[in-house]
Amino acid sequence: MTDTNQKQLGNTLWSIADQLRGAIEAAITAAREKHNAFLSELGLPPLPGSP
Repeated sequence: MTDTNQKQLGNTLWSIADQLRGAIEAAITAAREKHNAFLSELGLPPLPGSP
């Protein structure tokens, strides 16, 4: 594998990792909002770190 190919592969992998990170953060935010809504219905405080 040439140096150029390695750099291109590295850039592609970082791009994929960034996309996955964004998707995971969105899923965590959605789950936190769901849990906080449920906790609110029970009269309990929201999860720590929630806005």
